[in-house]
Amino acid sequence: MSFVRTYQLVFAFGLLAQIALGAEPHAELPKALADAKAHSKPVFIYVYDSI
Repeated sequence: MSFVRTYQLVFAFGLLAQIALGAEPHAELPKALADAKAHSKPVFIYVYDSI
Protein backbone atom coordinates (compact mmCIF):
# COMPACT_ATOMS: atom_id res chain seq x y z
CA MET A 1 0.00 0.00 0.00
CA SER A 2 2.83 2.39 0.81
CA PHE A 3 4.46 1.74 -2.58
CA VAL A 4 1.26 2.65 -4.44
CA ARG A 5 0.91 5.91 -2.51
CA THR A 6 4.56 6.79 -3.14
CA TYR A 7 4.11 6.07 -6.84
CA GLN A 8 1.04 8.32 -6.97
CA LEU A 9 2.90 11.19 -5.30
CA VAL A 10 5.92 10.85 -7.60
CA PHE A 11 3.64 10.80 -10.64
CA ALA A 12 1.72 13.88 -9.45
CA PHE A 13 4.90 15.86 -8.73
CA GLY A 14 6.35 14.83 -12.10
CA LEU A 15 3.23 16.02 -13.88
CA LEU A 16 3.28 19.35 -12.05
CA ALA A 17 6.98 19.82 -12.83
CA GLN A 18 6.36 19.14 -16.51
CA ILE A 19 3.60 21.75 -16.60
CA ALA A 20 5.72 24.31 -14.73
CA LEU A 21 8.74 23.81 -16.98
CA GLY A 22 6.60 24.24 -20.07
CA ALA A 23 5.21 27.60 -18.94
CA GLU A 24 6.32 30.71 -20.78
CA PRO A 25 6.87 33.96 -18.88
CA HIS A 26 5.24 37.19 -20.10
CA ALA A 27 7.37 40.32 -20.21
CA GLU A 28 4.42 42.68 -20.56
CA LEU A 29 1.80 43.00 -17.81
CA PRO A 30 -1.12 44.04 -20.09
CA LYS A 31 -0.56 40.98 -22.30
CA ALA A 32 -0.33 38.75 -19.22
CA LEU A 33 -3.61 40.12 -17.87
CA ALA A 34 -5.32 39.62 -21.24
CA ASP A 35 -4.11 36.02 -21.38
CA ALA A 36 -5.27 35.44 -17.80
CA LYS A 37 -8.76 36.73 -18.62
CA ALA A 38 -8.95 34.38 -21.62
CA HIS A 39 -8.72 31.33 -19.33
CA SER A 40 -11.73 30.05 -17.46
CA LYS A 41 -9.49 29.01 -14.56
CA PRO A 42 -7.55 31.20 -12.12
CA VAL A 43 -4.07 32.13 -13.35
CA PHE A 44 -1.15 33.15 -11.16
CA ILE A 45 0.66 36.29 -12.31
CA TYR A 46 3.95 37.14 -10.68
CA VAL A 47 5.17 40.71 -11.19
CA TYR A 48 8.89 41.22 -10.72
CA ASP A 49 10.12 44.76 -10.23
CA SER A 50 13.84 45.29 -9.77
CA ILE A 51 14.88 48.27 -7.72
